[in-house]
Amino acid sequence: MSAFSGSLGPKKKSELQEIAVALEIPDSGTRDELANRIKHHLAKHESSLSEDARFGGLYGRSRKRSVQPTMMNTIKEDAASVVSIEDTSTEERIRAAPRRGGRHAAQREREHEHEQEQEQEEDSAAAAYSTPPHNDSIVKVIQDLEPANIPLPVTPIPSAVRSAASAIGRDATVLIQRVKEQERSLTLEGRRMVQKTQAFLSDASNIYTMTLLFEMTIMLWAVVPTTSITFGGKPAVPPPPPGATPAAPPSPGLTLHYPSPHFFLTSTLWVLLGKWLVPTCVIPMFFGALISFNNLASIPSVSAASSPDTYRPSPARDLDPVTIGIMRVAFTAASNWGVADDVLPWHWRLISASVSAAFAFAEAIGERKRAALVLGKEKDA
Repeated sequence: MSAFSGSLGPKKKSELQEIAVALEIPDSGTRDELANRIKHHLAKHESSLSEDARFGGLYGRSRKRSVQPTMMNTIKEDAASVVSIEDTSTEERIRAAPRRGGRHAAQREREHEHEQEQEQEEDSAAAAYSTPPHNDSIVKVIQDLEPANIPLPVTPIPSAVRSAASAIGRDATVLIQRVKEQERSLTLEGRRMVQKTQAFLSDASNIYTMTLLFEMTIMLWAVVPTTSITFGGKPAVPPPPPGATPAAPPSPGLTLHYPSPHFFLTSTLWVLLGKWLVPTCVIPMFFGALISFNNLASIPSVSAASSPDTYRPSPARDLDPVTIGIMRVAFTAASNWGVADDVLPWHWRLISASVSAAFAFAEAIGERKRAALVLGKEKDA
């Protein structure tokens, strides 16, 4: 490895980059930036680099003399007089030299002055990176800004905080009450709907009507033809002749199917409805009006159980649901009465009639128990 020496001022950028690489510092930037970076590194690590044979030549004469061992002080003191005499004689010889040697003397003087200027520049650079002097005013300001001395922010008025908290609490209380009221109202509405549905489905007459609608829907679905209408889309076109450009394929649209209105004007539908209505509805209702097993005229109403003083007899029904259910099951099981199975399957008709009759029996049993309970309370009273 080669040693570096001389001042940094006259060196080229490539030489400065070699020195930076050897010092293991960044070698990027301009020539002035490199020179300043190297000077700062040399001043910071002067104690170690000045003794290094590779980088010792980069320091000035005065710095080399300053880092010499103390044991050489005695030798320097003994040779001080000799050096002064030699310097004086050297200057006299330079002045007394012939003119042909004056050119070399002037060059040596310029080199000596250049070295002194470099030493001054290095001293100023080292002073720039040295520790600044101690300043008591700065220390005092820093001490005044310690966390213990920093003033706290202004706090809001406690009364304003309490009033805001109370207002928020009132609003929250009102909101909670509204939510509870809405929840209570929704619960009541749900219970009312359940009670209404229960009351509707607990009536044998309503169940009988629902079974009739079920059978009629199945029959009409199988008999009545439907007509369709398409909204949007492209209709299908016949295929083009050979060699012609094929047309665009049809795009599907929204197709709506509805019963054909012309079929309701034909006699086929009404004859079929007559064959179904006679054994399913007309004959059972006729027997239901003649035969009745619930004399409700002598049985008090449900309200009489809770208030005997306000006794009111329940009106008798014109049609007995139990009789209607029995006759409907009997006529359905006897024959299909001209209604084909592909229109209305016979087993569906029998299931519908049996369900209606079973619920009619359940209703009659419940009313008998309720009437017996009311009569027993009246006898005890």
